[in-house]
Amino acid sequence: MSGAELIQSKYKIECTLKESEDYVAYRAVDIEDREKKSVILNVYSGRYVKEFVKVFHDLGNCRDYKSMFLYENKVASVFAWNTGEPFSHIFKKKADLDIEYRIKSSDQMFHIGLLVDSYPEEIRKCVLIEDNFRVKHASEQIVLNFLIDPGEKNDPVAVVIEKEVRKILPKGFRVPIVQREFFMNLEECPPKDGKELFERWREAKTPISEAWAAIQKKASIERFFSLIFMNIRWFFKYYFRKVRRRR
Repeated sequence: MSGAELIQSKYKIECTLKESEDYVAYRAVDIEDREKKSVILNVYSGRYVKEFVKVFHDLGNCRDYKSMFLYENKVASVFAWNTGEPFSHIFKKKADLDIEYRIKSSDQMFHIGLLVDSYPEEIRKCVLIEDNFRVKHASEQIVLNFLIDPGEKNDPVAVVIEKEVRKILPKGFRVPIVQREFFMNLEECPPKDGKELFERWREAKTPISEAWAAIQKKASIERFFSLIFMNIRWFFKYYFRKVRRRR
């Protein structure tokens, strides 16, 4: 479909975002909208029509969801289009980002998991792919674009969100013990869903923030020896914890 074509004499297609069997996503402009903001059109045909008519009819708790309509034996859903940088461009290895921004971004990611966990299964199981995450510089927000391709199959919500947060928060020698324990506890006792993951983060967030603040307040030499001592403590704590688990 070319950029000049219209759907329902209302949506002018700007480009095709994604295409697979019985599914295509467009970025389009609502020509009746004064602000001419771009939207995402998820268009389903064939086997998906009946299934997704019900999905979008029941979707009432997503702020980016606009509407649904039928045309030419197809069903289309309309979502806001979120601009921003790709997630992987911002949270790449060794990115120079301060810890306050990283913790704030982690909090947003856990919130996304909480919200997505409340959506119908047909959306939960395919919307959480990394290409759908965008980072807005001006507002320092992580947002999700709703390209809902039923051909995609992401991991469960809690698994995806934990994996993405591990990319956001620092790793290595300088990480405080409380943050390491948070992720170790998730490994030992995985949360059953995005809601439980969010609750566990809410309990851990303040101690993690305070631990990072305490590290940053120390002078360079003091911080260096503090980190050495902290890592020695962690080694013995982690080692004996593994030994106990094996018994």
